[in-house]
Order: sequence, then C-alpha cells, then structure tokens
Amino acid sequence: MSSIKFTLPYVLQEMNNIHEEKEKTELKPRVKVYDTLNTESVARKAVLHRRCNGSAAATKAVIDDFFQEVKEQLAAGNTVKLDGIGTFSLSLSDRKREARRDEDGNALSKPNAVSIYVSGINFNPDKSFLKEVDSMAEPERVGTTLQQKSPFSANERLQKLRKYLEQYGYIKVAVYAVLVGLGRSKATKELNDFCQDPESGITWEGKRSTKQYILKK
Repeated sequence: MSSIKFTLPYVLQEMNNIHEEKEKTELKPRVKVYDTLNTESVARKAVLHRRCNGSAAATKAVIDDFFQEVKEQLAAGNTVKLDGIGTFSLSLSDRKREARRDEDGNALSKPNAVSIYVSGINFNPDKSFLKEVDSMAEPERVGTTLQQKSPFSANERLQKLRKYLEQYGYIKVAVYAVLVGLGRSKATKELNDFCQDPESGITWEGKRSTKQYILKK
C-alpha cells in the first residue's frame, strides 16, 4: 500500500431510499468534486511528481496513444484488462428493440447489424486498485447537501422529457436529473414511474449501467 495520503472531501447527501417508504430519505456520503483533470493535466502532474521521464507533452502523447489502442481493441470485440487497474468491456443495445415486439412483448424479429450499437463501456476495477486508492484517501466532511427540488411540476418534467427524447432518441438518469433539476435518486424513481404509467409514452431498454429511457414506438 502507498504511504502517500490525500484529504478526500465529502458531503452527506440526502437521498430517497427506494427500498423503504415512499418519502423516507437517508444521508449517503458523496465525493465533493472540486476539479476535473483532462489528459494534459494528468500528464503535467505525472512529470511534476517525477513519475514520468520527459516533458508533459511527450507523456500526454504516450497516454493518448495507449488509450487509442484500448479503444481500437474494444471496437474489435476484445476485453481489455489493465493489470492492477481493471477491465474494460462493451455493452450493446438494439435501437429498434421495442419495434420488434408485439403488444404482448413477444419478439417479432431479430436484431440486425444496422440497429445494433455500442451503448456503454463497462469498467470493473481491480480489487487491488480499489484498496490502493482507499489506503491513500483520508475522508474529511465538508458539508451536507439537502435533496434537490425541481423548479418544474411533474407534468412539465414529463413534457421536457418527451421533447428531449423526440430530439435525441434516448436519455439516461444523470442527464434527466440535470434536465429537470432533480437529485439522481428522485430522477431514477420518476423515470421508472413514467415507465409504469401507460399514458406517459415512456419505456426503457438495457440493464444497469446501460439502462436508458426512450419513447414507446
């Protein structure tokens, strides 16, 4: 384990507990993110901390080339395992999934190459990688975030959702949460409620990290 320590800022965020009563909430720890580093920033820090020889530009070029190879291997159908970091793999979806089913949900036709697309990239971190990061982090509470309330009514949120889907075809929870001003937990629950309402015109496809919401055909 590394002897280097970093202060890890976190907040306690109020979240809906979807496994309990409808209005029950609980506080969950969430990382307080102050900055997002791009490849160039990481390369500069690597050179500054003497982890890489040469210039920041040269280090960035190596990183770019490396991950270009990762992308190409994934696109070729391979799973990429980075020792000590984790494993990358692809998830596929069918754009016309709903159109291939009748009113009872029975399949009418099979997916084909034209409608299949890469809908997500899965990352499964190596256990040693998680342990190493955990050993370096020293959590420090910096506040509490109360659950976000949307400035839009439920009907207005549904209309904004439909308009977005008409334009872009699908939406994920994180995008919907920003679109209507809800916390992620409430956004997830509301999207699932829309899917259960036959009048909403909303349904979903995919599973877990690849789950996305679309208009019913």
